[in-house]
Amino acid sequence: MLFDIVNGEVVLSPEALAIPPFRKLWESHKDKKLAQRKIEYIVFMYKWDTVYKGLSPDKREEKLKIHCFDDAKYKIDNEMKEVIDEYVELQNTISTRLLLAEEEGIEYIIRQFNSIKYLEGKEDKSGKPLIDPDKVGKWMDKANKAIDVRNKLLKTVRTEQIESSKVKGGTDIGLYELPKR
Repeated sequence: MLFDIVNGEVVLSPEALAIPPFRKLWESHKDKKLAQRKIEYIVFMYKWDTVYKGLSPDKREEKLKIHCFDDAKYKIDNEMKEVIDEYVELQNTISTRLLLAEEEGIEYIIRQFNSIKYLEGKEDKSGKPLIDPDKVGKWMDKANKAIDVRNKLLKTVRTEQIESSKVKGGTDIGLYELPKR
């Protein structure tokens, strides 16, 4: 695990600082508080299971920029972009990639539901309503199935993460213990 969240703060593992983009970001800042805030932004923005994950991507980005930098318009620099790319790539397994893809699909469904109100009362060229209860019901069924799939994937990813943090004898790997490879 590259990072852990302990008492609401992101804690870096020694493994994270051994990875060049992470080390570069950390070492390039004399102000370690700023480096820490940048890393917190990255982890809370891109980790698959943070409390911010329930927000839409745009809202999550805005809220995190305010929380981490006191600036909703904070510009992500190239050094942060390198860490983001590396972090996203390293944290993902097949299961997390499926989970993230499913969540993108659910965001699409939410956007479509939010646009229904603009179709209400409108008709196509043949005079049929653009939206009716049957169409909404079918969309709701699809949304419910997508949520079920997401929940199954979430359980799989959590199980995968727990299994990867176990060592022989069934004990957990400590935050600062690196597994031998």
